[in-house]
Amino acid sequence: MDKEKYFTEKLAEYQEYVVDIIKESPEDFGDLETRSVYLLGNHPLFLNPYEFKEGFYEAVQKREWQSVNDYLYQEVCYWLVPSDHGGSGYDHCFNFYPSVEAFACGAEHILENIYPYELGLTENGYDFYVAGSNLIIAKYYNDEEMLKQAMATADKFTKSRASKWERLAIQFLLDILNKDFEAANVDLLNVCKGYSRIQKAFQSIHDICIPAHGLYCIAKSWITKEEFTKIKMPVHKTFIQGYAQWRVDNPTLILKPYMVYPKEMDIYNKIYAMPIARTLLTQERFTERSKIRPVIDNRRMYKIFVDDLRNVLKAD
Repeated sequence: MDKEKYFTEKLAEYQEYVVDIIKESPEDFGDLETRSVYLLGNHPLFLNPYEFKEGFYEAVQKREWQSVNDYLYQEVCYWLVPSDHGGSGYDHCFNFYPSVEAFACGAEHILENIYPYELGLTENGYDFYVAGSNLIIAKYYNDEEMLKQAMATADKFTKSRASKWERLAIQFLLDILNKDFEAANVDLLNVCKGYSRIQKAFQSIHDICIPAHGLYCIAKSWITKEEFTKIKMPVHKTFIQGYAQWRVDNPTLILKPYMVYPKEMDIYNKIYAMPIARTLLTQERFTERSKIRPVIDNRRMYKIFVDDLRNVLKAD
């Protein structure tokens, strides 16, 4: 990837959409911290990892697995920068895709922020996200009551009319919990096969099944070392076995973004170095007759994140 060309383009955009616009109308666009987080958080307007996905493929070709990991970690962080708009209308289940990708790149510590224990299980959102999030939450916090409820919800989901790929992904997690490793191997392979036929809403990398990598790493964290030897890597074009083996061999990783911006844009390096925003919920009624539902409080999270960034910059 030609990083010099990329930086030249992004510096020009940064000057136009951040520096100049703040000078012209600070009352409308705020200060540097406000504007920078706004642009990054209102996906996919600015600095989307999709723009430098060529670097991911180059790293795969050269078997530079740390760089592959850096890319995935940066993508996770990117999608979790809070925005000041209304949001998805979902509760913390909306974080399911980033949570699975976090396992893929060894960043599962972020679960404490995206799925705070005090928020409990998810309930409001896309059924796939709810089923997957609840299994991850229950296992991460080793809460038996949560797990019992999460497994019942997940089992119901696998028998639903949801898309086959989604049902297989949840079934794989149930297979692991039920110690049915033979079924798990079949289901994980079919996850890879099914993934190639769906529309990807979040991932920048569309022809590699990053979720399958996350599921594989989830299995490693949920079962014993001996049991994990029974889990086979999928032999499929959407699964990078070299990277998966590197992850197995390197359980403790240095987590850092793939793209480090030049000093003129160092505020974005600072943003990526910050802790992932802690999920906050609020209550919302979608129609006059509907029930009040928990939803992610994007605006409050955005304000806290901007304030934290200001403190970081002051400390420097």
